[in-house]
Amino acid sequence: MKAVLAQLDADSHLIRKRVAAQEQSDKQTAKVYARQWEANQASLLAQDPAHIGIPAFPVIPSKVAFLLQYDTTRPQKRKRTDGTDSTATVGSAVVRLVITALKNWRVSNQHRYPDVPDAQRGLQVDLHIKRFGSAAAHNEPQCAQMALKAKGTNADTFTSDDLKKCSMWGLTNATGPQNIYIAILLTSRGDNARHRLISDLFTTNVIMNAKGLGETVPCAGEGLQTIWPFSGSTVSRCTSSRIPYKAGLAASIYHPIFPVLTNPSTLDRIRIAY
Repeated sequence: MKAVLAQLDADSHLIRKRVAAQEQSDKQTAKVYARQWEANQASLLAQDPAHIGIPAFPVIPSKVAFLLQYDTTRPQKRKRTDGTDSTATVGSAVVRLVITALKNWRVSNQHRYPDVPDAQRGLQVDLHIKRFGSAAAHNEPQCAQMALKAKGTNADTFTSDDLKKCSMWGLTNATGPQNIYIAILLTSRGDNARHRLISDLFTTNVIMNAKGLGETVPCAGEGLQTIWPFSGSTVSRCTSSRIPYKAGLAASIYHPIFPVLTNPSTLDRIRIAY
């Protein structure tokens, strides 16, 4: 009976090997890993002729750590739109993909190296590999911000003067509602925490006793119930949405392009557009 069970186990092992080979036949991870590891060993040998080369296989955590170090620090092989080389590195998704692919290869081939203890140890439980994954996830927001800047989609790629000029141009030379809408958005540049409404383009004199008894100040917007002297107190608009906002933000009249916003020709153009 033992011999029959042993033969059954051997046959099932061969079936598993065949299925694993078919699954990995169209994947390049093992080939890329082997090529990069051999290039690394050749570089070390060139630096130190006494260096003893280490084969790429079996896949063990210490080898994968070197591969991840190379992948996460080398610039990607691509060109910018101006023809210069990109300095961007891979993100956390690529790191997770490499770890998962090599883990699958190790599991499928660990039977070939029964005498190598490290070949039987999982990659994702190894401290070195886990550290690479967590570091890549930590740096992902910074990578995304750099990518947005490179594509020109981040407002930080423009100076405040650039945005003012663009907004003024949109309000004074706009040919349609879309350009006017973009220009209105540029007036705040994300500085304002509340929604910007069309009523913001008109002013209301609001009593501010902190400035002097009976003194008023012009503020953007209609229907303000009350306002406190730029202390951050919350007030509400007399609108259906009842959007709360900080009083200090209501002083958008002092924005550099406010004279353009209140220009009669600009207001007429906005009324027509909307």
